[in-house]
Amino acid sequence: MKWMVVALLLIVTPSLFGQPDPDPVPQDSVILPEPVIPADMSAAQVDTVTKYHPTKSAGLAMLLSAVIPGAGQAYNESYLKVPVVVGFGIYFASMWLHNNRLYHDYRDQYRASFNN
Repeated sequence: MKWMVVALLLIVTPSLFGQPDPDPVPQDSVILPEPVIPADMSAAQVDTVTKYHPTKSAGLAMLLSAVIPGAGQAYNESYLKVPVVVGFGIYFASMWLHNNRLYHDYRDQYRASFNN
């Protein structure tokens, strides 16, 4: 149970302590003139030209991937990465199950060798 808490903290902590937003105009930078905006553009169009608005949430993609492998890639519309992530998850889970089965078989054989 402790390892699950540690894993969760390792996943969540980097997003909590990201880099702060930089100053609007650093002291050593050159100030560029304002962009020329045509008069026929609406305020919403001007806003999309001058500012960046992310359409997807990185935190939500991270949480979706933590719950279901590949769900974060599907949320970000990186559909070609989903089979890769799911394939690796299935491969590692099947290898763990196979090795666990072998461990139990060899453990039982080892214990049986002392009973004879």
